[in-house]
Amino acid sequence: MAFTIYPFIVSSNTEKQNKVLMNHENIHLKQQKELLIILFYPLYFLNSFYLLIRYLSLKKCYSLNMFEVESYSYENDLSYLESRKKFTCFKNTKEIVEYKNNILKEKTNFSEKAMAIFSLSIIMFFLFIIIKELKYII
Repeated sequence: MAFTIYPFIVSSNTEKQNKVLMNHENIHLKQQKELLIILFYPLYFLNSFYLLIRYLSLKKCYSLNMFEVESYSYENDLSYLESRKKFTCFKNTKEIVEYKNNILKEKTNFSEKAMAIFSLSIIMFFLFIIIKELKYII
């Protein structure tokens, strides 16, 4: 497991040896940079929130996030970053469509849906608290 917070890739030394994983994380670095870093995080969250509501699946919420879709679709192509076009995460290339279709074929079981509903309720609770507090600030 690794994650990227521009300009850093956080991972163990063992994972740093994994070229596919590092390629995946470097794709995220490019995405963050082209979205001026600050836009990446709200878009990532909003896209995940939308997908969580749409599919009621934490796995699909993550796997179908537009930024993850691009990274997973091209992580095995170690020369991808050399030819990558800007804002590919917003496009439906052949590889991206194929990856999405494979994820969408997977069935979501009851316990996964229950966990997604629980997660949504927690998110909504915190959003309610934040909005309520903002009312007092503004």
